[in-house]
Amino acid sequence: MARPLLMMIATLRMALHSLLEVFLLATKQKPSIKRLKKSLAKIEELQPAPKPRIHVSADKRRYNLRDLPSDTIDNFSKLIVPMACDTESLTDKEMAELWNLIFNDAYPLAPNSTKGNLFHVVKYLIKHGISSWLNKFAAAAVKALDTEYAHQGLASRAERAEFVLALLGDPDDIESKKRPFLWESVYDDVYGEQSGLFQGRLIVAVFLEHINIVDGIPDSYRVREQPIAALVLSIQAAHRALLYSLEGAFKPPAAKASREFSKANWDDCQVQSPSGKARTLKRATIFLKRIEGLKQVQWEDIRKAALRIQSDRGLALMRVKEVPAAGDVEESDDDHELFDPRYDAAVMVEAVGAGNAEDSGLGDDDMPVDAIASVYAE
Repeated sequence: MARPLLMMIATLRMALHSLLEVFLLATKQKPSIKRLKKSLAKIEELQPAPKPRIHVSADKRRYNLRDLPSDTIDNFSKLIVPMACDTESLTDKEMAELWNLIFNDAYPLAPNSTKGNLFHVVKYLIKHGISSWLNKFAAAAVKALDTEYAHQGLASRAERAEFVLALLGDPDDIESKKRPFLWESVYDDVYGEQSGLFQGRLIVAVFLEHINIVDGIPDSYRVREQPIAALVLSIQAAHRALLYSLEGAFKPPAAKASREFSKANWDDCQVQSPSGKARTLKRATIFLKRIEGLKQVQWEDIRKAALRIQSDRGLALMRVKEVPAAGDVEESDDDHELFDPRYDAAVMVEAVGAGNAEDSGLGDDDMPVDAIASVYAE
């Protein structure tokens, strides 16, 4: 009797257990499609951005374009670097913003000092791009001077040395504004009236490098209205080519650090006068106020002059018979040496008629001047 009863109890327990399993399976909550999408979205958000592959040289870490995500390389070269060159300077935050302007959807970026991450690679490559941009300026100036020698018919080093000194002006006064090479007219008529400021052939030949670099940038991505920094650097590159060619051939300093077209050599710097007073030596900003005051038509003519260099290398001959006088050594913000009759005559007449030539804006010492941000390679 007891045995059949035990068997019945065991069978009943098995049946109840099976019913319980069926009930649990039937009532178990299944994820909805909506919840599934949310879960997948969260998983997707947690996925780390692709990490660029790093190339490490024997002595220090270096990067190249292959260290970027492969689908960003083309636009980085065509847009990011030219846009960086179209500005005066870039902070870490601005570099990230520049990147995000193009790649924010796929690879959002924020400043990060950790070596090897995407921002570190982007920052390195942007700086390298700007450095290459500067090297192109320096090389273009030397090439333009060689081209000018040929078109002037100058074969001997003595003739070339005389020509260089005539274009440069005082080689010892880095802050002199009496620089004949600035003027377009000087290359064709050394005795005529100087006109065409900042349109000298050496300058526009260098400026052409900038035009060729940034012309591919879509208008919607343009960083600044006028390429002030590029014009400043074009002037300095031409100045450098002449300064190192005073013996009739380009001969930069032997030491690499001294001959580089760099911030250390060509940016403004602090110097000490014989009396012990510190002052700013204006190597980069000597013409900044005048450049900032250029009219739209002058910018257009500078660009046209550069494009003429590209389309027509036939330069007029000029014989150099006179070396310009050296510039004053004392510091001055007066831009009267940079008066351009081609564009400024009407302004001067109006100012003189009003009884105050200083109101023309050509020599206003009280005009605020923002120091140009350094774009040189470190």
